[in-house]
Amino acid sequence: MREGAAPIGPWDGVPPPSDVSYRLVVGGPVLIVDDNEADRVLTRLMLERSQRWGPVGTVSSGEDALAMFADFEATQAANPEHFPPRLLLLDINMPRMNGFEFLEALGGLELPEDRAPAIVVMLSSEHATGDRRRAERFAAVRGFVHKPLTVDHAIELADVHSAGGVAQ
Repeated sequence: MREGAAPIGPWDGVPPPSDVSYRLVVGGPVLIVDDNEADRVLTRLMLERSQRWGPVGTVSSGEDALAMFADFEATQAANPEHFPPRLLLLDINMPRMNGFEFLEALGGLELPEDRAPAIVVMLSSEHATGDRRRAERFAAVRGFVHKPLTVDHAIELADVHSAGGVAQ
């Protein structure tokens, strides 16, 4: 963080890449919500390597992500090129507020469509069929990925969603 500056969000201190590939990104900004630091780092790396998504921000809890949407104007003012994210990668199994609880709380905010994430993809380290079925009940959920996210997953998400489809 810059000396004497207030925190501005999950993108603070992360300079945008200066290479041409970043400017050619088709997917748009991403927010990763995952309590596991190693998973956040790996997921961010895979997204960046795909050269399809960016910039990429991370938070470690559903509560932190929910606070960003609840205080939409302040978050967007501090992160105008990053917020709202086009893609929200949401871990299912987190303490305090799991991914499903986050989606229910986000729905309770009654955000206008242009303020909600366009694409929500659930991340899970488990192969629970019930989680997939439960995720499908949320209109915002457009995909389900078993961790770890790979570069191929990231490319597929960009390709499918730039065409308006649904990733599996």
